[in-house]
Amino acid sequence: MAIVTYSLPSFAININDWDGALSQLSSSHYQITDGYHQTDVYGSFSYNASGVTGGTVTGMYWTQGNSPVLSMSGLKFDFLDALNASSTKLEQLAFKGNDTFNGTFFNDGFYGHTGNDTFNGGEGRDTVFYDGNKASIGVSANGAGFKVNTLGKVDTLNSIERIDMGDGSVLALDVKAGENAGSAYRIYQAAFDRKPDATGLNYWVKQMDGGASLAEVAMGFVNSNEFKAANPTNDPTTLINSYYQHVLHRAPDPTGAQYWSNAMATGMQANDVLASFSESTENLANTAAALKDGVWM
Repeated sequence: MAIVTYSLPSFAININDWDGALSQLSSSHYQITDGYHQTDVYGSFSYNASGVTGGTVTGMYWTQGNSPVLSMSGLKFDFLDALNASSTKLEQLAFKGNDTFNGTFFNDGFYGHTGNDTFNGGEGRDTVFYDGNKASIGVSANGAGFKVNTLGKVDTLNSIERIDMGDGSVLALDVKAGENAGSAYRIYQAAFDRKPDATGLNYWVKQMDGGASLAEVAMGFVNSNEFKAANPTNDPTTLINSYYQHVLHRAPDPTGAQYWSNAMATGMQANDVLASFSESTENLANTAAALKDGVWM
């Protein structure tokens, strides 16, 4: 079982760049470096005057400028197979079992290999890439993360925001309160009182991924022709009643109606009120069933 830990975002690493001259060699350690990039390989090795003649790799570590980049422990494969392997071939050698992948504070990308793997994305917007298509994968909520059934394996995803399939379809898992895909879905449904179409949802998720706030996205909906047709007046009371009806699907309670009336009277704008309704505890509960296993974009 390999344990893989990234210290730099995986998208920024190309281990084919790590090349150089032999600098250390023993029965348990092999090191090459170009003075900046350094690769340390640990295991059990046999060698002669020409170098390593065989052995088993148990760990590999990449650094640049003395800073860690990538580490792999818990490995078990033939050293000579890995000696001149490309990054793709090395992954095939290393990740045959039930492996664990740990990401960084940035946006990471991981690839689904054989075995039942665990992906811990950490911070950032992290993606797991799988071969196959939308029909070949099953995803279900599992505590704070998700279980993925695909291609004869079962993976565990923690703090992973997206699944990207080989056919280009993307499943968004960032659907909780304040998370981009979930917030985009809820504000779309709140504004138009209908489930988002895939094209529209994809557009608004990309806006939020690019840094747009929920209030800014809500303004886009409030300014749309569809919203204006459903809400032709700017009268606060009429608008508040409409939000209760079309977002929460109930009549306004007196206390709530008065609260929002006061808020709009003191300067709160229609888009801000819409965003508040959209991310309210009540609306989160109302949309939970539709989003609990992610949403396809």
